[in-house]
Amino acid sequence: MQIDSEKLYVGDTWNFSESFSDYPPSTHIVTLYIQKPDGNEIAVEGTEDDEDSSQHEFTVSYSDSLDFDSGTYKYAYQAHNKTTSAKTTFHVGAIKVLPRHGSPDDKIIFWSNLVSALETAYSSWVARGYAEITLPGGDTVKYEDGDKLRNHLALAESKVKSLRASERGASTIKRHQARFTY
Repeated sequence: MQIDSEKLYVGDTWNFSESFSDYPPSTHIVTLYIQKPDGNEIAVEGTEDDEDSSQHEFTVSYSDSLDFDSGTYKYAYQAHNKTTSAKTTFHVGAIKVLPRHGSPDDKIIFWSNLVSALETAYSSWVARGYAEITLPGGDTVKYEDGDKLRNHLALAESKVKSLRASERGASTIKRHQARFTY
């Protein structure tokens, strides 16, 4: 499986294609299920690859990849026959998600940089009524809603605070998982 050989990083957009001879895009919709750290799963429906119609293309957005810490996660593929509606789970495996950067301090750097970008966006929003930023994963986010922007900024600041506290060994600080919805 292509997903097994991909280098998947927290905070990146994950994009790859898979070819399943028994489940071509012309007759099947293939969905990738990845179990998230909280026990829920993310479902990513494959689309027909623009360059090769025999392949399914899968994309996990930047914001969804932020739900993962580095580690190993279970996944499964399920094919849905477009004609008969039959569903078949045909491959189960595990993927390794890598940290955004190389060292333990890098999570703090990543989230601190995100705080800085969101603070700049907020200043822009105050001046113009909208803001647009490019996030580290490459996604561009437009903000017209100041409440959403303030919420994202507060979540990122909370993540930095939590990471710094856990780095100091503070056991009373709850781990905060920020999920941005765009």
